[in-house]
Formats: sequence, structure tokens, C-alpha cells
Amino acid sequence: MFSLKNLKKLFLLILILNFIGVDRVIFAQNWPSLFNSQDLIPNSENDLKKLNKMNISKTSQEDMRKELFNSFHFIADFSSETLGERPREWIDATKNPQQAIELGYPQVIKRPRNEIYFPVYPLLKLSYFKGDSAVNSEINVCQTYWLQNLPQETFNCFTNLQTNILKKKYITTPTVDMQINILQGFFLLELMLNDVKEIQTNQEKVMPLNSEKLISIIKSIFNYVSTNYKETIYFPNKKGEEFINNYGDFFNSPHYLVDKAKFNPDKTYKSLLSDESAEVLTWIRSIMPVVYMNIIGLNNTNENFEKGFTAIDKLENYFKVFHFSKQKIGSAIQTSQSPKVNEEIFLKPLNNTDVLVMGDLYKALALQKSLQPDTALRYISSGILKNGDPDLASLLFKVSADTYFDFNILQLARRSYSWSEMYSKRFVDKVPSALFFGAESAFWIGQYDIAKSGFQRFLFASSDKKYAPQAQLRIATIEQLQGNKSNAKTLYEYIIRNLNQDPVAQDATVNLFCMNINNLTPKLRKLEYKDISEKIKFSRADLKRQAKACLMSSDLMDATAETFKDKKNNVVQKAEIQDKIIKTYNQEFPDNEFIVLFADRIKQLKLAEAALLATQNKCKNLIEYYGKNR
Repeated sequence: MFSLKNLKKLFLLILILNFIGVDRVIFAQNWPSLFNSQDLIPNSENDLKKLNKMNISKTSQEDMRKELFNSFHFIADFSSETLGERPREWIDATKNPQQAIELGYPQVIKRPRNEIYFPVYPLLKLSYFKGDSAVNSEINVCQTYWLQNLPQETFNCFTNLQTNILKKKYITTPTVDMQINILQGFFLLELMLNDVKEIQTNQEKVMPLNSEKLISIIKSIFNYVSTNYKETIYFPNKKGEEFINNYGDFFNSPHYLVDKAKFNPDKTYKSLLSDESAEVLTWIRSIMPVVYMNIIGLNNTNENFEKGFTAIDKLENYFKVFHFSKQKIGSAIQTSQSPKVNEEIFLKPLNNTDVLVMGDLYKALALQKSLQPDTALRYISSGILKNGDPDLASLLFKVSADTYFDFNILQLARRSYSWSEMYSKRFVDKVPSALFFGAESAFWIGQYDIAKSGFQRFLFASSDKKYAPQAQLRIATIEQLQGNKSNAKTLYEYIIRNLNQDPVAQDATVNLFCMNINNLTPKLRKLEYKDISEKIKFSRADLKRQAKACLMSSDLMDATAETFKDKKNNVVQKAEIQDKIIKTYNQEFPDNEFIVLFADRIKQLKLAEAALLATQNKCKNLIEYYGKNR
């Protein structure tokens, strides 16, 4: 079974193998691992000279980011790119039949989605509102219940207030209506964060509060607030900026709408009271950016992207005059401590710029899902050019690479994955899928040294039990492709011995069988094949065809050798023995990819009849034969 201990053993083995090689990377953890000399694009002759002299592995991240920032570009014309691209290259069976049959056709690995979650933010501090009106007094009473952590009483208070407004007991203004709606939206959000299961709506009815229902209600409230009031009235001014500085730091309190994604360790979230009382209009102006940020997070989860687009556009206007307090340290993305290839990614912006970059990412993801990749790439480019947190820029590069990978434009996919690794060295430790699929892209376009270094670094960066075996198999395959058969055999044997429960062991078993088959006696060969057939009986069809084709190829070699010893049968009868072997294989695996390897042999076997007719001087029969087999 796969274990971390076994993985460490493999790392040591890989390092040893690297030292043995002459022209290969010595240390698998070298940075960057996916780099190609064409990844940095010079803009002038001086740039070209500078890049030629640059030692990539010793270049600082800051200098690397400058080079990437000045050189990257996206090619978004998918129709022309797809026509000009050879997405997957593999061994030409007609040119190298022996290598083709030994390696078979590797399994195409599909890319899993990395779910990206946008944050929602609770109300960090409540504020008693200035003014002697009855409505303000009621709102402050509701907030008192809220501060005392009395959710039922708070809910009743806001419900009664809304009822009294509907009954015209209180005369309100649009500003007060907006104030109450915002407070109720944040209160319900806090209920969700505190996992409140139900609320009694009157003496007879209890309303269950499952997450889906709560999200729907909260989303409706915030969407209503953002679209039903004139933005010009609630646009921030200097008072709003001063107030938010005293109000609290939102960037340290992100939450995500999946249960397992609550990074805050405390189950209960409790609002605090601001030291200052608030002017209603100033409070609304200062809190609206948080409302808009919540709209992005809420509508992304429910894939109602249009409202999110509107909120992002309004945030851009707000941030021209309005600034949250910046976070000086940290990363704008979070993942688990031991991230996997299909890891969920949680956005945690550190400042206004990161929020705007997050908005570009939101739009890009929405357009990807709407099958508009060219437009999505433009927003990715826009987000990178905003120069926010490096991890966030790397994530944008990775998302663009995913787009190219899914469209089989693998040259551009590898380059974008390479940029994601180069822009932030720590990014691939958080999101190892960029390493894996960067290496996978290089593998399928024949850049085997890059693929190998990428897979090796992936093994150091992640202990993913699903994809680490795939990376190990790819490294073994590359060793075999590059003619390092001894290394390949050692790695295949390691996989078979230590990863025997993983599907990659079946690939390793077949490849090792095909590499060794000509060294086996006919009897041992058939016993080995029988054993392997049992092991792969539930595996991919192409593996079964490969194993049988290797056996058949070896059998044909034996049959050819036997023809020189056979004194009983004539040349046609000898040819029929081999022809029967090929026909039996083709009947068992019709229309298979390996039959082409035996096309020349079939022609030679057919010619045996002509040779026999010629020796027997049967000219008429020979002419008829050539007529049939022209």
C-alpha cells in the first residue's frame, strides 16, 4: 500500500537516479521546475541578452515577477490555436514499433476541478445609531439583543420592527429601510455562521434554517440592497473612510459557504460593540463595500453570476475613494496544510487591490463556465496586471493554464503553469495541481526533461495518495522513453512492489513484462502472460491489448526462427503459422492500435505465396496472385 514512508524512499531513489544521469536535473526540488527558455518573452534585443545571461534557479522571486510582468501575454483565439496545435504527441508506431509496443499508450489523466470559494464577511461590530427617532431606538434595542447573543429575541425584534413599518406605525425613509435590510442580512449571516438550526416565527410555527434556505434569504436581502437604492446617495466620502478605520478589520474574518471550510476555530461567532455611535448615512456608506463583497461570495456559490458582476463594478467605483486597512503579511489564498491535486482553494484578499483582482477572477470563472474562454482570459490578464498578492496572480495563471489544458492546447498550458510556479515559489506548495498538470502538459508534447522535473517536484510538494503514484509512473515512463531502461525497470519494480493496490501498478506490470519478454523462454513467457492477464482483467482495454501484442510479437520472433529449422512445411505453410497468430490476436482485439505494428509482417507473409509460385514456375497463378494483391 502507498504510504508516506514509501514515498520518502522513492524520493531518495529518484535523487540517486538523477545523480546517475548525465544531462538531467540533479535536485528534484529545483525552482522553477516547469521552466522553458521560451517562457520569458524579450521585448527588445537588450532584453534577449539579459534573459540569455539569467540564471533562473538563482533569480530572486521579485526579479522573476518583474520579468514575467513585462513579458506575459495571452493568446485567446482558440479556433486558430487549436488548428495549429498538435495537442498530444506519442511514439510513431510505424517508425519505432518496438518502443511503441513496450510503452503502449499511457492513460490520459483528466484534470479535476479545484473549487474556488469566495469569502463572505460577518458584521464585526455593531454600532448604536445616533438620533432620537422611534425607529432608531427600536433598531438599537434589536442590536442589544444581538450583542447578548439572543438570536430568537433579535429575530423577533427585527420582525416586529418590519411589521410596524408595514402598518405605518413608523414613518421611514429609503435610508432607514436600507439600514434595516443591511442589519437583517448580517444578522442572518451570523445565524448561519453559528449554525442556528431553527427560529420560531410566531407562537405556532418554527422555521428550520438549513444552510441552503439561509443563503437564499441572505442573498436576496443583499442583492435587493445593492440594486434598489441609488448608488450616488450612498457613495462613500471621507467620513466613511474615517469610520471604517475604527470599525474593524474585515480581511481577518473571511467565512466560506461550505461547512468544512470555516477556518475560524470557534464554533460561535459573536459581534462586538463599536466604541463610537454612528450616523446612519455614514454607516451605510462605510458598510456597502462589505455588502458587495458578500454578494460576490453568495452568488458565486449559487452560480448566479450576474449579481456578482454588478457588485464587482460597484466595488471598483467605491475603491477609488475608499480603502480598507491593509494586511501586511499573509497570502491571498488558503488551502489545507497537506494540499491535494483536487484541493479546494479559499480566497482571502489582503487589501483593496486583492479584492479587485478577486473580482477579475470571479468574472473569468463565470465566463469559463459559460464556455467563453477567450473573454475569460482577458479578465485573467486584467487581474494579473493589477499586481496584487503574488499567490493570487499565480492562481490566475493557473486558471488560464487550466483553460488551455481543457482545450488540449498543451504548449500554452505548460507555459501558463510554468508562470504560476515562477510568479510565487510557495504557490505550488498550496496548489500542487499546477505542478502536476504542468508536468502532464510537458509530457504529452514531448518535453520530457521538463515533465520529469515537474513530476519530481510535485512528489516533494504533495503527498497526494491519488496522484503521487501517477507522477511516479510518468517518471518511470520518461526514463524508458529516454533509453534509461535500467532506471525504468527499477522504478517499475518499485511501483509493483509498493503500490500494488493502485491502478498504476497494472501499467508498470505490463510495461515491465514487455521490456523483459524477449529474455524469457516460450514456456515462462506464457506463464507470465497468464499471470498478468489475471491481474489486469478489470483494467483498461488498451493495457490488455498491449500485453497480448507483446506476447504475440515475441511468439512471431520464435515462429520466424523456427521456419529456418522447419524442413517439413513449404514457405506458404510456414507463413500461415505466423498469419494465424496475427489473425487470432486481431479477432480477440479488433480494430486495435497495435495491429499496425504487424502490417509489414502481414505483407511479407502474403509475399511468401508469390515466392512459392515463382519457384514452381506457375506463371499463370503468379499473375493472378499479383492481380489480387496489387
